[in-house]
Amino acid sequence: MEAFKRRPYQTTIPLKNDYAGILPSTAGGGAKVKLVFDITDQNGKPYEQKSLVAYEYQKLAESGLQKAGYVVASDAETEIRVVLKGRTPNGVVNNESSIGRNMAVSAVTLGMGCGEMVHTVDAAGQVMVVRNGRSVIDQPLDMKASDTSCFSKLNPSWLAQHQEAGVRTYEAAVTQHIGAWLPLVGSGS
Repeated sequence: MEAFKRRPYQTTIPLKNDYAGILPSTAGGGAKVKLVFDITDQNGKPYEQKSLVAYEYQKLAESGLQKAGYVVASDAETEIRVVLKGRTPNGVVNNESSIGRNMAVSAVTLGMGCGEMVHTVDAAGQVMVVRNGRSVIDQPLDMKASDTSCFSKLNPSWLAQHQEAGVRTYEAAVTQHIGAWLPLVGSGS
């Protein structure tokens, strides 16, 4: 139970809050930046800050900015606005069982084959860099990733393994998305 108290949401999956993606060639030199997110589901309903989708994006983005030499501060004159709108049936992330394939594999292997699940991240995106109230960068930047996991239902943790695969797919998409906009922060005048 102690692990649940440390995070705003409840998960036993260890999260990767340390950005390990592409860094810009020019360091931020300690410049202050403010990070603003608008992440919504497919219907335009905002994800709560304490949701896994918003929380993990924020942590990875802050880590990426710090590694690039920036200081994340709420009073910064440079603001990075990330807007994402989910395009899957469940918002930004969708995990879907491959029912037909799983039934066929189960029939052939007498229930011992693996159960397959497809993990999809898809969001229409926009990234803006605003300096001193003036937009210097405004670029469409979608976030996409997809992966498949396959675990045997004989394994008692098969569902947890599928859930972790879904989280890892999301983290990979976020890392790739941040790596695409991070070099933009220092550009523009």
